[in-house]
Amino acid sequence: MEVLSAPEAYVGTVGQSGGGDARSTARLLEKLLPQYNDLDLLILMIGAGDMLAWMRLGAGSEVKPPALTISRLFQANPEQEFGLRPGKLALAEIYRRQRARWRRRDRTVGRWMGSARAQRAAATCFIDETGDPAAMLSQFRVGLLRIFKLAAAHKVPVLVVRQPWLTVNPLSPEDDRRMWNCCIGTAYNGRVEGYFSERVINELMSLLDEAAA
Repeated sequence: MEVLSAPEAYVGTVGQSGGGDARSTARLLEKLLPQYNDLDLLILMIGAGDMLAWMRLGAGSEVKPPALTISRLFQANPEQEFGLRPGKLALAEIYRRQRARWRRRDRTVGRWMGSARAQRAAATCFIDETGDPAAMLSQFRVGLLRIFKLAAAHKVPVLVVRQPWLTVNPLSPEDDRRMWNCCIGTAYNGRVEGYFSERVINELMSLLDEAAA
């Protein structure tokens, strides 16, 4: 607060469950930055999302990421079209969104993580090789550069924070029990084909750290 010379500050977060790669973040910011006129700083902790997205698809040299459609990135579509039919009226959409806020909050959110951790803990074989990560790293750089250009266009300074990763190998039993991600497939619903080793995770995170430098 002292650095900002301000009595108070508002801190917001931008992200997407199951996403978070640089390309997706850039697409989100394309729609969000024009909504804010007086941002003091954009803090990025980015890179792991690109690795995880690549892993989910098999971490092969030729794997291509899914298309960045608006419906995939936003729960409330910023490009939604309205019409004269009752269900297409803007008023109907306002009612739907308000009703969603009134509903009782789902208190089961996040419970899947315990099952995902148990599933990884039960794994006996880990994948210790991947395809060439060059394409994934290139897409990360393209997405990151796009974010920088968007921020510059809106005169918002950017601070890139280095992401933490597994610097201790092997992990302690306690830390290892917390792991649930870094797999082929989707851990949140148990559809996992295999888990990547700590060595692979460390190596890829080091490459992403270098790419962001």
